[in-house]
Parts: sequence; structure tokens; C-alpha cells
Amino acid sequence: AEFQRANLNRANLEGADLHKAEFQGANLEDANLQDANLKGAKLQVANLSMANLQEAYLETASLEQAVLRYVNLQGSVLMDANLQRAYLSNANLQGADLRISLLPYADLWRANLQGANLEDANLKGASTHMSDITIACLEDAHSFTQEQLDVCIYENQKPPLGLLQGLELPADRAYEWAKNENGHMCRRFVHNKEWIDEITPWWYKENEDA
Repeated sequence: AEFQRANLNRANLEGADLHKAEFQGANLEDANLQDANLKGAKLQVANLSMANLQEAYLETASLEQAVLRYVNLQGSVLMDANLQRAYLSNANLQGADLRISLLPYADLWRANLQGANLEDANLKGASTHMSDITIACLEDAHSFTQEQLDVCIYENQKPPLGLLQGLELPADRAYEWAKNENGHMCRRFVHNKEWIDEITPWWYKENEDA
């Protein structure tokens, strides 16, 4: 199927078989792709902001420079996917399978990577500022540096797993959940009680019972 540069804003493609479909440059903002089969799909430079890709199958998909801000990829399979220079700020990747994926120079600012599997992933030059790596698997993650780790955050007593030898977990990046003065459930650093969030993260209610 060919959808290059198509306008599929808010399209409902839940459960669709889109194996090897071509979406280069397409607008899929706020689309519903939950449980869709996108194995080998071509999504380079596509706009998937705020799309629902929960439990979607994206093994070997091409997502270079795709815009994935605020996308829901919870529980999705992105094994061996190409996400080079993709924009994943504020994305929900909780429990996603990112084994052997390519993430060089991807923007993971404030991405939720709780419990994600990044084994053998390539993170060279990726922006990880405020990425939540609570119990994420980072075993043999390529090119993951101390500088990248130092700006990640993780829930107190639930650090990431499988850090490469020589990397040291920054104790001052551990956080706890608490209600702020406005009654919002937010994260704050344990060591200085500085708030990380102003309001409850958009993905929190979905996962609070997890």
C-alpha cells in the first residue's frame, strides 16, 4: 500500500495490516494505529505526533526523522527499527521492545522509557535529557555514554537494568511520586525535592496501576 505524503490526520487504522506500507512524509497526526501491523513499513519523515500506536508491530520499520512527539507507543514492538534522528520528545515508550533498534541522534527528551527493552540498541548521540529509564533494560546498548545517563531520570529504588561496565548511576537523578501544591501527581527528585513535572505526565493515569 502506498500513502506517501497522504493526509491521514485522525485516521482510524486500528488493527490494520500495513505490512511494508509506504507512508513517507505522510500526515498521521492523532491517528489510531493501535495493534496495527507495520512491520517493515516506510515512515521516514512522517508526522505521527499524538498518534496511538499502542501494541503496534513495527519490527524493521523505517522511521528516520519521523515526528513522534507525544505518541503512544506503549508495549509496541520496534525491534530492529530505524529511528535515526526521529523526534520522540514526550513519547510514551513504556514497555516497548526496542532491541537492536537504531536511535542515533534521536530526540528522546522527556520520553517515557519505563520498562522498555533497549538491549543492543544504538543510542549514539541521542538526546536523553529527562528521559525516564525506570527499570529499562540497557544491556549492551551501543554508544550509551555517561553523559547521556547523567541527564536521565529513574524512580527511586527502580534503576535501569544492565548498564554497561564503567557507567555509574547518578544518585541525584532518582525521583519519587508525590502530589504538588495543586494536587497533581508529579515526579520530584529525592535528593532536593525539586519538582520534575508541573502537571501530571500525560501517560501517568494509563500506567498508575502497572
